[in-house]
Amino acid sequence: MQQLDNIQNQIRDIQMLPIQVQDHNLEASLIAQYEENMTKLTEFYRQRAKKQWATRGDQNTSFFHHAVLKRRRKNHIFSINDSQSNPVHDPDDITKEFVAYFQSIFRSSTSNNERPYLSTSIYREARDYTNSIPDK
Repeated sequence: MQQLDNIQNQIRDIQMLPIQVQDHNLEASLIAQYEENMTKLTEFYRQRAKKQWATRGDQNTSFFHHAVLKRRRKNHIFSINDSQSNPVHDPDDITKEFVAYFQSIFRSSTSNNERPYLSTSIYREARDYTNSIPDK
């Protein structure tokens, strides 16, 4: 946003000069930079908002920014219950609870880290032609 403001101020300063002293090449270059940055910013907010109206080309209005902030607040986790059903509100503690939960789910149940449900030996039938070259 700071970069956009700087570019916009430079364009305004050039346009305030008398027309004979204006650097039109610099002005065109700054306008192209400004439009490129606005396109990137719009795409960023379009991805963040995930709203149908964003695909119709709305500009970065305050309504657009409020929709992004509302979505961010909606997706924020304020509290969870731990494994003993106690409420957890601190963000660091919430993070620890998530890590502990998923570690307990994905922890191996066997001591030698083998895959308990996958067979290690492959049964091959005597007439298995899967990897053979067909006759002509």
